[in-house]
Amino acid sequence: MKVVLPALFAICATFSPCNCICKPSTANFLGDGSGAELKTSQSPAAGVAVSFDDAIRSVGSVFPIRLDRFDQLIQNSYNWTGPSDASLFAEIGFTPQAIVIQGRAVDDQPFVQPYTSPYMPEWWTMQYAADGIEVRIDDPTSSTNSIHLILNFGSGGTRPRVQVISAPLMPKAGDLPESDFRIKDTAAGDVNTSAGSTIHQLGFSFQAAIPSAGLAEPRFFSDALRISVRLHDLDGDFQTYCVLEDVIEKKD
Repeated sequence: MKVVLPALFAICATFSPCNCICKPSTANFLGDGSGAELKTSQSPAAGVAVSFDDAIRSVGSVFPIRLDRFDQLIQNSYNWTGPSDASLFAEIGFTPQAIVIQGRAVDDQPFVQPYTSPYMPEWWTMQYAADGIEVRIDDPTSSTNSIHLILNFGSGGTRPRVQVISAPLMPKAGDLPESDFRIKDTAAGDVNTSAGSTIHQLGFSFQAAIPSAGLAEPRFFSDALRISVRLHDLDGDFQTYCVLEDVIEKKD
């Protein structure tokens, strides 16, 4: 199955959809590098700013993320009308200094964010009341050693930023301004889905380099990891909300 997308994430075509133990590709990311606030203080961890263009050169292994199947829906499956409604084709990699994520999101109503602070308490019926990408990186041998991030697009895609919900070295949650998070290529494009169909739909490409030094000790990233990625989709009012999830296992 091949994703017909810009070259920056053509590597995804070499993988099957995951929920499995994945062996990373040894190819590098490709890309030209162009281009709601939590109620806490900004920059909760002291870190060195990273550049996507610099980080991409150090990525040697990548893991594919593909969200375009009905069985990947974990909330409100009845609100999802198919890959043209909401889907994600991306990849994640690690360098000694950064977590690097890039890909393309397909969304017929992109960048919907009715709240300044869309991340909600657990007792809400929706965990993230907006369009956004949620990433959890867990030590599978520990119930507490975990990094929890949100790629917050901002309302209308006007203020993309990385928010840290929790991490082993983080004293509290907040924005991580040392990250380099970009939204680009917002025109409609063609993708080939897991079902073998081709769709032409609105969407956007994105690139993110997130400094890892203030999140966890270096050994955390070299050990085995469970990587969970959720795509939150909101098309207007809250009755349209749905969530897709992919889980992969990184071997040490």
